[in-house]
Amino acid sequence: MQKDFGFAPIAAGHPSRARAKRREADWRRNLARALEYALGKSPQGAEDLLAEFEQREREGADFLRQRPDSVITAAPKVNLDRNDLFRLTTKFRVLCRRSWEAKAPGKHRGAVTRAMEATFLALMYLAGKHRRVYPSLIGLGHLAMLCKQSVVDALAGLEALGFITRIRRLKQVDTTLGFKTVQATNAYLVHEPASGLGLLATRTFCAESSYWAASEAYSSNLECGERYERWLDADSPLGQALARIEAAIMRRKET
Repeated sequence: MQKDFGFAPIAAGHPSRARAKRREADWRRNLARALEYALGKSPQGAEDLLAEFEQREREGADFLRQRPDSVITAAPKVNLDRNDLFRLTTKFRVLCRRSWEAKAPGKHRGAVTRAMEATFLALMYLAGKHRRVYPSLIGLGHLAMLCKQSVVDALAGLEALGFITRIRRLKQVDTTLGFKTVQATNAYLVHEPASGLGLLATRTFCAESSYWAASEAYSSNLECGERYERWLDADSPLGQALARIEAAIMRRKET
């Protein structure tokens, strides 16, 4: 039976693993104290309390099931009025059209896929209607007419473009044994791209007067390829799409 799969061995005194064990042990002790206190307050509900205790024990500590960079917070308000949302949507549509013009041979779309476009428009609809955007992945998929995995991939692409900021949220739920922390739906902010391909594409395709940080974000004196290597890996799909867009622009200027 093979036991060595080539993974690096974890040292017995690894500090993060030791801290996790101590933290989990503290969580279990506090859960036992909560059970003892609840049984003293309402002994007639011992069966329900024991069932809740066993379920929490099986689930494990809350912090072991939390995604990185998650915070307990409410969904922030999108501080864009109707005109700002319309201008942002127009810029995104221009980027979709221009990236399609520079698409690779045999590809249906450019750097912005149909799923990314549908997901972004769904987020913009929610931002305009509710001002706070925190849908579930399934709900966002229904609104954009996409499956859950397509929504996940589209959100990653939109975040790489810089058009959205994803906020991983937690919430506290009151139970008979005290509060427990669970993962809530992500919140999203829609905004002007401030870095990466979205920033460069916006500066390339949009008028100077319609962008808020033109002089600091972009320099036309840079050589081809240097414009985006600070923000984006040139070997990535987005970087290659940007190179094709720049090549198409250069050919159009020469003609």
